[in-house]
Amino acid sequence: MKAKPDQNLITKLKSGNQVKLLSALDRLRKIGNAAYLPVVIEALRNSIGKDKENHDAITNFIFDLKDQQSVIPLVDAIESEKNKAILPVLVSACWQNGLDYSEFAHVFINVFVKADFVVSIEAFSVIENMIFNIDNAKKKKMGREIKNVLPEMEEVKKKLASELVNLLS
Repeated sequence: MKAKPDQNLITKLKSGNQVKLLSALDRLRKIGNAAYLPVVIEALRNSIGKDKENHDAITNFIFDLKDQQSVIPLVDAIESEKNKAILPVLVSACWQNGLDYSEFAHVFINVFVKADFVVSIEAFSVIENMIFNIDNAKKKKMGREIKNVLPEMEEVKKKLASELVNLLS
């Protein structure tokens, strides 16, 4: 039976108060419960343009994730349109935290293709880090997907895309 989420912890994460937020993040580092990650991501989204210290603290927390169960909520957040403003941080976190995202390689291919150049570089890094955990058939399929959209890509991304195709071959 799963423990009920600690409402006090959730309240602290949503508070926007730096002391409460840092306390909650510190507690989460100790208990390591991935179930709180959607609330952490919401706090990150809400910190944009308001409080740089809170934003940085949450970003560093996500970069330091070590629980493999964090992968699904993080990938869900990447796929959510409401997180577009924090997409660079979320994708960067996926290569920074070192967790295995190979099951969701298609998500990062999609991000690579559709996002701007900066986010595409982050997605490239995630794919590069998972390359040894992806079977050859899936790698070839991913490479073909990128090759198919290469002509429509903005010029600045074409060289990076070609490099990714080579990496996947």
